[in-house]
Amino acid sequence: MKLGIIGAGQMGIGIAYVGALRAKIPVTILDSKAEALKRGQKFMNVLLQKDVLKGKITQDEADDVLKHIKLTSKLSDFKDSNFLIEVFSLF
Repeated sequence: MKLGIIGAGQMGIGIAYVGALRAKIPVTILDSKAEALKRGQKFMNVLLQKDVLKGKITQDEADDVLKHIKLTSKLSDFKDSNFLIEVFSLF
């Protein structure tokens, strides 16, 4: 099973976080804007480090989450995804 998420904002990153951490499935996050992908990666790291500092997960689990997540701007990277979620904001 592979999950694809369209949108690297907070909601998309949050969904990816849960998919990679709890379901332990590969997640591909697509956004057409390179800056959004950079912000999404930074937000993912913040979420992981908060949970490590709170003792909710170990550093090994955080590292494993990052191994399950791919950020991309290429639609073709979704070719193997079994399920797609589109997350966007009108504002």
